[in-house]
Amino acid sequence: MQMWNLRDRVQAGRLDGGPIGMIQHNLDQAGLAATSLTRQQYDWTMVFTRSSVIGQVILAAAGGQEHSAESLRTAFEKLVTSDTTMQSSEREELEALRATVDQVKALVSAV
Repeated sequence: MQMWNLRDRVQAGRLDGGPIGMIQHNLDQAGLAATSLTRQQYDWTMVFTRSSVIGQVILAAAGGQEHSAESLRTAFEKLVTSDTTMQSSEREELEALRATVDQVKALVSAV
């Protein structure tokens, strides 16, 4: 989203230190984070959920921590695991839908 949109959410007129601090505080309270918070109203920032798997990857990739490389590796492992889990559950759901369609076809053709 653009910075002006975040500025408007805290009802500020300018993107000075105070409003940016309020934006940061509100994001933190909601469990969110932003890739960058600048003073330019037309700059874009990505807002994401800190605790989400992709959020953990983004935070780890930003670095600035003593164990950034290890954190990034762990975050990617979680991402791969969650993606694999999601794919298998989607496959199971598709198979269940196909079974239901087959049952409906069998019932309709019996009539």
